[in-house]
Amino acid sequence: MCPARKYPPMTHNWRNLPARHSFPGWRQRPKHARKQVDRLISNEGIDVQLCQNGLAHLLIANRKRIIIAMDWTVFAKDAQITLTLRLITTHGRATPLLWRTVSVNGLKGKKTSHVFALLEKLRQLVPEDCRVIVLADREFGTLNNMKKLKDALGFDYILRIKRNFTVTNNQSEKKLAHEWLNPKVLTCIDDAKLTVQNYPVQKVVICKEPGMKAMWCLACSLSKIATQTILNLCGNAGAQK
Repeated sequence: MCPARKYPPMTHNWRNLPARHSFPGWRQRPKHARKQVDRLISNEGIDVQLCQNGLAHLLIANRKRIIIAMDWTVFAKDAQITLTLRLITTHGRATPLLWRTVSVNGLKGKKTSHVFALLEKLRQLVPEDCRVIVLADREFGTLNNMKKLKDALGFDYILRIKRNFTVTNNQSEKKLAHEWLNPKVLTCIDDAKLTVQNYPVQKVVICKEPGMKAMWCLACSLSKIATQTILNLCGNAGAQK
């Protein structure tokens, strides 16, 4: 067996190469193309983290606001799970910005540390004058994540919370989130407080519109935002996965 070849680091502008130039003959000889891909991803001369950082800088560019959808994707056959931060766009599908893949073996109790590590990486890459709004589902809708996003990283958020969260309005009326649901109109609670810790959030939006499989309970750190805009952002995040 021939020893594996070591390839030099990639220095040319590879992003501009069409697929047919990157892997010539991939249609006629798929086995050959797979071998080329295998050699590419096993090339120790390619710094994957450096490439990912460069891609993130390219996508963020000089934007003054970015909306990020955060989600886990499970690859059961490979016993792996990927945490992805996707840049929400105004057209097409959301663009992967940063991601991290880990083994599901021994992952119990460690998912939060991976979430924080990727968010801290995003903080390092985003300019200070760029506002970041993070959208995420119920798995991420915890007080710990809200505090980390807002207080430690300076990010805003719209997080879906569980229906059994205690929500208190500015009149000190306290109910479980699902008890605030009005089947006829959506409910928006300004200056709300969550759980028995009375953690303050700018808005809590609760609704169940036609076509929804389950009700939405959304905690939002933004004050100057329309209720319908909150729903549209969360709807777009789901549609662009």
